[in-house]
Amino acid sequence: MSKITDLKFDDKNFNKGTEYGKSLMEKSLSKFGAGRSILIDKNDKIIAGNKTAENFAELGLENIKIIESDGKTLVAVKRNDIDLDTPEGREFALADNQTAKVNIDFDFEELESELEVNVLEDWGVRNDIIEVDDEMMVVSDYDEIPKAKELDFSDKYIIVRFKNDEEYNKFVTELNIPVEISPNFKNESNAEIERKVIFDYEDLHTKFK
Repeated sequence: MSKITDLKFDDKNFNKGTEYGKSLMEKSLSKFGAGRSILIDKNDKIIAGNKTAENFAELGLENIKIIESDGKTLVAVKRNDIDLDTPEGREFALADNQTAKVNIDFDFEELESELEVNVLEDWGVRNDIIEVDDEMMVVSDYDEIPKAKELDFSDKYIIVRFKNDEEYNKFVTELNIPVEISPNFKNESNAEIERKVIFDYEDLHTKFK
């Protein structure tokens, strides 16, 4: 049996992770234990699952089982203590999917230093920088979103600024408004804002009728 300390973390990990994603991962690991596997290279360096391994170690867990593979055999992790068709099993499935969804925050500086632009585009990864102009409305407070539809303006797009990942994920998961998300946003003073969402003004009216 190997130990988590035998593995090497990726010092150029493309995913910075999110605070909210980290909290859900800690919750999932504490409640259900390890689910899906991580991926390491021939030198025991983590290709995928750096954040999982990090949280696993922080919780005081250390045992790992390494399965050798050349990529031609799909490795399936079987949990003998879990039945999918139970409330626990279904919650586990939800935890796995939601944690993966909210814990992605690409480090574009790292991506662009390691990979060509055409490779990023082939995988649907773009680093769009949105400039604020007179045809955009900025909603600075999450609580102001329902009120925004009452305002009289001709802006086509709305930019929403969030205070933290929890507020952002509440917007995405609960309101379910079609959004275009970009990690980089610059205002008139060229100051970068970490998190924002842009969506069409008509979507706002449709959602809050």
